[in-house]
Amino acid sequence: MAEGSPRGLPLTQDTLRGIATISAGYAVITAADAAVKWALPEVGVAMAMIWRGVFGMLAIALLSGGRRLWPRRVPLLALRSTLHCLVTVAFYLAWFNHFPLADSYAVNAVAPLIMTVLAIPLLGEQVGWRRWSSTAVGFVGVLIMLQPGGDLWRWETAMILAGTATLAVTRIWTRVLAATDTPQAIAFWLLFAHGPMGLLLLPVFPPVGPLLPGWDVAFALAFLGLANGCAHFLFARAFA
Repeated sequence: MAEGSPRGLPLTQDTLRGIATISAGYAVITAADAAVKWALPEVGVAMAMIWRGVFGMLAIALLSGGRRLWPRRVPLLALRSTLHCLVTVAFYLAWFNHFPLADSYAVNAVAPLIMTVLAIPLLGEQVGWRRWSSTAVGFVGVLIMLQPGGDLWRWETAMILAGTATLAVTRIWTRVLAATDTPQAIAFWLLFAHGPMGLLLLPVFPPVGPLLPGWDVAFALAFLGLANGCAHFLFARAFA
């Protein structure tokens, strides 16, 4: 058995389980992003956040059976959840202004690179030459996708880049919180924050259509929330 494995499992098995879990989370949240981009023109940024928060909390409550949702490190969890709401605003506003989903994902590809750098001061991790080399190669790949000076460079690009950097910080904090808080608590309070934040932003981003949208839009928004709840639960579980 590998030393340092929390449950006595070989370290490679724990690593593979983490990779599989976070990959599943990315697959789920990609579908959720497609749903909200389609629904945003019908409801607006703030209302989409509220729907995400309500149904996201419901999904996590169902997954956890309502157990172990109370946080331990309240200040850090509150700060992380608030920052993640700002990330949501950045992406939703860009998509509301018809920024292509594929282009936003290309910009978001810098997040793992930022996380690699931040893991050194924030987590005390050591990054060897192999990971530095792969990070450099990844950065070159991102530049090829972004094509600096090309059509992709709009004001929304700068906003998404800022959101991506903030997202990297929140994911680092997910790893920190996983040492003390349960995955369901980490995910639940992140989605909870989207409700009041959406209400606060209603004067800035008022509803585009009726408060109760058509059944197809309502279904997409409900799926958005439920899928986000599942995805963030998987992210927190993977880092744990």
